[in-house]
Amino acid sequence: MKTDQALLQAELDRTLAELAKLKENLPPAAEQKPAPAIDLSDKAGKVASFFKTLLATDTKLIKLLKQDKDIRLPKDTISKIEEILGGGDG
Repeated sequence: MKTDQALLQAELDRTLAELAKLKENLPPAAEQKPAPAIDLSDKAGKVASFFKTLLATDTKLIKLLKQDKDIRLPKDTISKIEEILGGGDG
């Protein structure tokens, strides 16, 4: 039992020492560059139009939305949005 505790304590000490070394080698926050923002403003209208088209043709979907019930969108909804936004496989 004491041997297990000693082994665990030794492993903990090694891990803490390694963590301290890693922290020392971190670059200052000022040097870290944030990821560039993705401008999707030109895509918002296309996504809105897609949803308007989707809602205009599905009266059952509109009824469920008005009743605040769970809805199931068509299977290709996400892939169509990804296509509009320029991502995914589309």
